[in-house]
Amino acid sequence: MERRKFIQLTGLGSIPLFFGACSLPEIEEGYDVAIDSNRLRGHVLREQLSKPVSRTFENDLLVIGGGVAGVAAYVTAQQEGRNVALLETNSYLGGSAGGGNFKSARFAKGAHYDLIYPSYYGKDALGLLQKAQVITQNEFTKEYHFIDTQYLIDPKKESTCMRFGERVHEPLSDFEDLPVFEKLLQPYLGKMPMPTRLIPQELHELNKIDFHTWLMQQHSFSDEFIRAVDYQMLDDWGGTSKEVSAIAGIHYYMCRDYSKSPELLSPPEGNLYFVEKLLGLSDYQNIHLNTLAAHIQETENGFDVKAYNFEKDQVEKFRAKQIVYAGQKHSLQYVFPKAHRPELMAEASAWISINFVYTRPKEKVEHVFWQNDFIGENKNFMGFSDSRAQFDYIEKYDVLTAYYCFAPEEREKLIAFEKDPSGIIEQTIVYLKESLGGNYPEKLKYANVNILGHAMPLPKPGYLLNDWNQNRPIQNFTYAGVDTGNLPLFFEALDSGIQAVKGLAD
Repeated sequence: MERRKFIQLTGLGSIPLFFGACSLPEIEEGYDVAIDSNRLRGHVLREQLSKPVSRTFENDLLVIGGGVAGVAAYVTAQQEGRNVALLETNSYLGGSAGGGNFKSARFAKGAHYDLIYPSYYGKDALGLLQKAQVITQNEFTKEYHFIDTQYLIDPKKESTCMRFGERVHEPLSDFEDLPVFEKLLQPYLGKMPMPTRLIPQELHELNKIDFHTWLMQQHSFSDEFIRAVDYQMLDDWGGTSKEVSAIAGIHYYMCRDYSKSPELLSPPEGNLYFVEKLLGLSDYQNIHLNTLAAHIQETENGFDVKAYNFEKDQVEKFRAKQIVYAGQKHSLQYVFPKAHRPELMAEASAWISINFVYTRPKEKVEHVFWQNDFIGENKNFMGFSDSRAQFDYIEKYDVLTAYYCFAPEEREKLIAFEKDPSGIIEQTIVYLKESLGGNYPEKLKYANVNILGHAMPLPKPGYLLNDWNQNRPIQNFTYAGVDTGNLPLFFEALDSGIQAVKGLAD
């Protein structure tokens, strides 16, 4: 199957068993659907790789993987004046921070925002973001601020939550347990920086137990409160409080002072904005899209990488003295077994995002919120973002982007959705209508289904704080990405790319 295919939906079709029996309201009709999945790209046929090499490239450094970490490594190397090339399997850069568009409407396929960074965060990443004109620092207060203020979310329109059919401000709002919870976490404010490798040594014990156990050791929290906490853990970490480490759980709430309403930036294209800003520091040379690194071999002078170019249907060879591997680490067992590190691997949760593009009405809709959390019987559905609370597009479209999270053992469900997305699309519309009521947009024109099979490493106890580049098996081969002992966050990915290049120079 091609990575991207288009179909026309004019009726409901079959609802997968994933949803169970349900009563559906009148459905949408006559909109286009795109499916974005690179699942099959990783399974290049042996016959394709057996073709003769059509072209050979030579570089000092080869970065494999064009997500945030890979782009950060590529840009950092160029800033150092190195001869560097970048390989990316997809037709776009950004990975889970990729973006898309329908006519004039741009949207995020995955990660879609970030919050301003405290001054105690990692200096290397902060410095690169300053160079890229993403942030600026006040010379008197030393606080950082986003430069493109037109993409800041108004705190009054920032979030709302539908919690088991009731409207609340946030997932934890109005619980009797909330004051106890906040008091329990308060001592950790300022001690949970990013990157997480900077967390003080005395707190590393929190990486050995799960968040639920740690919480219940402090206080007997109600089942309803824990369910809301679990929602937030799933939303950011891909697992419940019983699955993620205590250090990951505490970090979620204490990595910033949220009582001060930190700046929240959400551009129309999501975190692809940051990728494009970083690339503005480069000369855009030697970037190879639609190119899968299929086999890596050590040589006397470095490495030979056999790659398959999907666009040109040809095999290419890349010779490099050093490699930064920023691709998905589970692939190393096939691509380069010597560099595979199963003892450090994390399970990965899977995600689906669906961008719904609507024709904008003549009259502006009021009382809408950017982030719409949704806690209900379907634990996979995380909620949606609403561009109408975000900014005005250049032309005439509004975008709702819905998100689903699936446990590692549920990954097979994504294959069914890839084959027939009608069920998940129409059920999502049910949730959108339930949450928005009379503010649900009319005239759906387009739905873009993004399937991310290994989107988020699950930070279980023992996963964080492991430096993949320490005691690595091959000195001229470093690792980058959130799946190298990091939390699945933009700043973590950015820092890992920088450190991977610095590690090669050490």
